[in-house]
Amino acid sequence: MSRASPQMRRFAAALMAYEEAGATGLRNHPPSESYLAEKLRPQLSTLAGNGGFHALHSRALALASMEVPWLRGLQIQPDGSLEGMDEFHSRLTADDFREGQLVLSARLLELLVAFIGEKITLNLVREVWSPVRSDDLNPNPGATHE
Repeated sequence: MSRASPQMRRFAAALMAYEEAGATGLRNHPPSESYLAEKLRPQLSTLAGNGGFHALHSRALALASMEVPWLRGLQIQPDGSLEGMDEFHSRLTADDFREGQLVLSARLLELLVAFIGEKITLNLVREVWSPVRSDDLNPNPGATHE
């Protein structure tokens, strides 16, 4: 079984840390609303349409579910939103829940890079998390994107 790459895990972790710090004002919202895919949904839906976002999110969930079994209990709705995350948040330890979010986010980012390239992915991410340092957004340490 392949696992989410260490580079994408670091990339997703940097974005999650930014979210957890409350930088975008959603700290007190349900977990499903602060999930990274939800934050990227407007950009991704504009780029690929609702169907494209749904397909991308579904594939990311399928890949992540092989690595984190509890993710199999989640479902992608027709609009691309994730159903069930709030329920698992209350049933799992904070570390287990965070690991699931991290892997799912990393898989989504990996797919984006595979389909639209690293530069466009970074540009989309910067639309949501513009104050994040470029070093944190670089999924391949040592590479330059400017």
